[in-house]
Amino acid sequence: MKKLTLLLLASVIGLGACASGPNIGVAMVDEDDLEELVVVEGLGKSKTETGTLKAWATLRNLDDKKVMVEARAVFRGKNGEPIEAPSGWQQIFIEQDSTASFSALSMTDKAVDIIVELREGNR
Repeated sequence: MKKLTLLLLASVIGLGACASGPNIGVAMVDEDDLEELVVVEGLGKSKTETGTLKAWATLRNLDDKKVMVEARAVFRGKNGEPIEAPSGWQQIFIEQDSTASFSALSMTDKAVDIIVELREGNR
């Protein structure tokens, strides 16, 4: 069974105006394998003109070759409850010693928080 570890960030120091609150999190599936491949260098969220929530993450490849990870977003309401189905898994290819970004948009204007889930893709 896959292990799920939730790392909630207590603050968004270093993200500046990119984020509009402290409730952004990252969840890694099979963390022991994934933490050797990538690190999350930045997380952010902002409201769009239509009131939906945009979230993004910047990922850095720690491996000595190109890696593929998958990411999806879980948008939450003001009480922390999921308010819509998670986004689909997106494949992200990251070259050696490089970064890549993931972004997702909520479907509703009720989203206030985000959890980005990461898992290792096929190598």
